Formats: sequence, C-alpha cells, structure tokens
Amino acid sequence: MQQQQQSNQIILPQANEMEILANSIKEWRALNEECRGFKEQISERTKRIKAYQEVIVRIMKNHNVAALDLKATGGRVVTKQRKSQSGLTPKTLQAQLATYLKSEEEAKKVLEFIQSNRTTTTRDALLYEKP
Repeated sequence: MQQQQQSNQIILPQANEMEILANSIKEWRALNEECRGFKEQISERTKRIKAYQEVIVRIMKNHNVAALDLKATGGRVVTKQRKSQSGLTPKTLQAQLATYLKSEEEAKKVLEFIQSNRTTTTRDALLYEKP
C-alpha cells in the first residue's frame, strides 16, 4: 500500500531543473527551425538535381550514349537502369492475394490477420504547437 502511494506522488522539479528545461526547450526550438530550413534547401536542390538528370539522360538516350568521359574532372557519367518494385500497400497486397488465392474473402481474411498481428513500437516525441 505504501509503495502504491509513493508511485502516485508527483515529484516537483528543482529550480535549476526548470532553468535547464527552459534553456533546453529554447535550444531545441532553434535547432528544429534551423533543420527545417536545411530540409527546405535540400528539397529544392534535390528537385533541381532531378530536373538536370532527366535532361542529361534524355539527351544521352537520344544519341545512344551510355557513358561520357569528363575531361575537366577525369570522371565519367554513366546511365544505368534500375528496377524497383511497387510498395506493399494494403490495397495492392489484397489484390495480389485475391489473385493468388482466387478468393476475395480469403484475401481479406489473410490481410486482416497480417494487419492485426503486426508489431508496434511506441516512441516519445516532441512537437511544437504554434499559438
């Protein structure tokens, strides 16, 4: 009984802990904003890279060039094809299971089983809500 009362007690932070908390929150918000700016810059540059890649690949394909030697840097630009598979969303997974099992109902049952038995993890996160 006494142990239960101890676990229900609220521990108040000390004055220096409150200062540490306030400073930590200020620094966290500043870093968060700085990272958001970096992410925006990276996103913009990634879009530009993709645009240049499309132009370069299109021109190289039009002229049947698989590789270019760069005299200025001594490097090479090579076109390669990569194959990627589509994601396993519940909708596509159900469609494939229905085709394989030849039964829409069985596919739904299997998908429900998979979804209900997935492992979940809980993580703590901080979020800043603007006033």
